[in-house]
Amino acid sequence: MYESQEGAARLTGSNLLGNVSTIVRFDGGQTNGVWDQPPNAGSTSTSIDIQIPIGVAIQTGQYSVTVRATDTTGTRVIGPVTFNVVDLTTGGAPPQFSLPEIAVGEATDASGGTVTWDTTPGVSCTFPSGSVFPMGTTTNTCSATNQFGTTTVTFSCVVTDTIAPVITVPDDITQTDPVVTYTVTAADNIDGAITSSTGSPFVSCFPASGATFPQGTTAVQCRAADKHFNYTTATFNVTITNAAPPTLFLPSNITDVEAEGPTGTPVFYTVTASDGTVVCIPPSGSTFGIGTTTVNCTATNGFGHTDGSFTVQVVDTIGPAVSDPGDMIVEATGPSGAVVTFTVTANDIVDGSRPVTCTQASGSTFAIATTTVQCHASDTRGNVGNNSFTVTVRDTTPPSITVPASPYHVEATSASGAVVNYTASATDLVDGTRPVQCTPASGFTLALNASQVITCTSSDTRGNTGTASFTAEVSDTTPPTITSISASPHEIIWPPNHKLIPIVINVSATDAVDAHPFIHILTVTSDQPDNCNCGDGDTSGDEVFTTDGNMNIQVRAERTGGQDRTYTVTVAVTDASGNTSIGTVTISVHP
Repeated sequence: MYESQEGAARLTGSNLLGNVSTIVRFDGGQTNGVWDQPPNAGSTSTSIDIQIPIGVAIQTGQYSVTVRATDTTGTRVIGPVTFNVVDLTTGGAPPQFSLPEIAVGEATDASGGTVTWDTTPGVSCTFPSGSVFPMGTTTNTCSATNQFGTTTVTFSCVVTDTIAPVITVPDDITQTDPVVTYTVTAADNIDGAITSSTGSPFVSCFPASGATFPQGTTAVQCRAADKHFNYTTATFNVTITNAAPPTLFLPSNITDVEAEGPTGTPVFYTVTASDGTVVCIPPSGSTFGIGTTTVNCTATNGFGHTDGSFTVQVVDTIGPAVSDPGDMIVEATGPSGAVVTFTVTANDIVDGSRPVTCTQASGSTFAIATTTVQCHASDTRGNVGNNSFTVTVRDTTPPSITVPASPYHVEATSASGAVVNYTASATDLVDGTRPVQCTPASGFTLALNASQVITCTSSDTRGNTGTASFTAEVSDTTPPTITSISASPHEIIWPPNHKLIPIVINVSATDAVDAHPFIHILTVTSDQPDNCNCGDGDTSGDEVFTTDGNMNIQVRAERTGGQDRTYTVTVAVTDASGNTSIGTVTISVHP
C-alpha cells in the first residue's frame, strides 16, 4: 500500500458562491476514481478548495487530472492538475517541491498578462514566475534534480479577463423635441472600442437613441459587455419640456429659375424645423415646370404639426442657340464671285429645333470680298438667338495658259533649220482672256535637229501668275521631191535578138534641206518570165543593174510568145535625214 500525496485545486469566479449548488468533480488517477467535493455551505467566498482523498491505493508516479465545477450556469473545466505519488518506505528520493495546480493572472491587454506564483529554490520552469502569458491556459513545466534523480511537475498558467469595459454616457439631456438622439461609447482594455449593439462585445441602451420620449424625465439604462462577459452599466436622464408643435423655417419665394428643358428644371431648396420631421410637396430636387408652382410643407413632432408654403417660378428667357459653320474661305469661280453653301441650325432648350434665317442664304452667289452673314432664330416665347460668321471669296487661281503640246514639231525649211512660229493663250476664271508672254517669242529660228524649251507666263489683275512650258523641235521629215525619171532608150525596137541592151536612167529630184540627195536603183522587173519555153530564147539574166548609185542598167531584147515585154525600173531618192521618195520608169520591147 502506497500513500498518496494530497493534491489540491482552487476554482475562482463570480458563479462559485457557496450558497449556490456547486459540485466540483475531480477525475483522474490509475484507479479512475471520482471524488465529489460538495460546496462549503453558507460560504461567501468566490473560490472553492478541493482535495484528493488520502488512503486511496494509487501506484507511485506523476498524475494529471481534470477538475470540473458545475453550477447553474454550466460546467467549467480547470486543469489539468498535476500531482506525484511517492513511496515513503524507501531511503533517498528525488527532490520534492510544491507548485500550485493553477496559477492565475489578469490580462492587461489583448496580448495577455503576467502570472506569478511562489517559487522554490533549485526549481527551474519553462516559463519563470512573472512571465507574460497569452489569454487562456498555458502548460508550464518545472523540474528539480538531486542525487536521487529529477522530479518534473507541470501545472497550468491561466490568464483571464475579469475587468469590465468602461462605458461613457452623455450628460443629462433636456429638450422640447420628443425624438432624442444620443451617443454612448464603451472601451475595453482587451477588446478596445465597442461599437456593436448585438453579439459580443456589445453596448446598448434602453430607450434607444432616436426613440420618442414622453414628456417629463426618463432614465436611460445603458449596458456594455466585453467578449468574456464582463459587463458594466450606466444611466443618464432625458427630460422633455415645453411640449409644442415644431417651428417651420421656409425660404422666400424662389423666382426666375431658368428652364433647362421642355419639362422645366430641377429646383433644390432647404426647409427646416425647430424639431421633428419635415415633408414638402413637391420635394426639393423635383423638376418644376415652366410657370409658378406652390410648395406645401409640414413639420411634425410628437405634439402636433406646423404647415407652410412658398412658390417656385421657372422661366424661359434664353433664345435658341444658333450654330455656325465657322468663318469660310471660298475660291472665286467667275467674275461675280462664287456660289457658297453652308449649314446653320438652331436648337432651343425648351422648344428643340427651330428654323434659322440668315442675311444671305446658303447657295447664294457671294462677291469677291469678305461678307458677314448674320443668322437668327426665335423660340415660341419670342426669345431670339443670334450668331454670325464671315464668307471670304478670294481669287488665288492664276490664269490657265494654253500652249502647244510638247514636243512641238517644226519642219525644217533649209539646212539651217526653220523659223518656229506658235500660238499661246491664257484665260482667267475672273478676268477672262489675259495676255501671254513667252520666251523665246514666236518667230525665232531654231537649227536643224535642235530643241528649245519655251516658257509662257500670264497674270490676272490680282497678281496671280500662271506658267506653262513646252519644247519646240526642228527636224527634217519631208522626203525629196522627184521631178522627173527617164530611161534612154526607153523603147527597144525589133529585132528581139536576145542581146543585153544598155540603158541609162536619168532622175531629177530636189530637197528643202539636202541639196544632193542620194539617187539609186532599187529594182528592175519584167512582166514576163526569163524562161518559159515559149519562144523567148530561154536565156537567163534578162535584167542587170547595181545599187551603188550607178544609174546604168542592161535589159535583154526579147519577148515571150510574140507578146510585147515591159521592164519596170524602181528608183529611190534619199536625203541626209533618211527621208526617201520612190519613182518608176518603164522600158518596152516591141516590134
